[in-house]
Amino acid sequence: MLFDWCRRADGHAYTDRQGAEGVRRAGGSISPTYVWQLRTGRARDPRMSHLRGLAQFFVVPANYFTDDDAYAKVKARLTGGGHASPDQLLTSMIPNFASLSVASQALMRSMLPLVTQWDRERAAG
Repeated sequence: MLFDWCRRADGHAYTDRQGAEGVRRAGGSISPTYVWQLRTGRARDPRMSHLRGLAQFFVVPANYFTDDDAYAKVKARLTGGGHASPDQLLTSMIPNFASLSVASQALMRSMLPLVTQWDRERAAG
């Protein structure tokens, strides 16, 4: 479902290859074929490292895959059925931010004031 709910910046779905690359960036090892097998139900017993990597790639808690309550909360947040609190959003972003290079972290920090200003201007009308 995460491949359906989470989209790239251009609005397209992530590919199996991009999912596998995300798992590798998180320190795991998985093939695009195995991602496809998981997505389509052909593989049913993934390793925890696969689940953690996919969770980090999609910025959801790892227990999303194993806990019905966590799944429901993520589904509500991603499908518009609920809104994550600022603390929940920050907690979900920290692992991804920490995995970025120093240069990418600096870029993200420099963008925050611009995005904040844009958001205020947008809200003001």
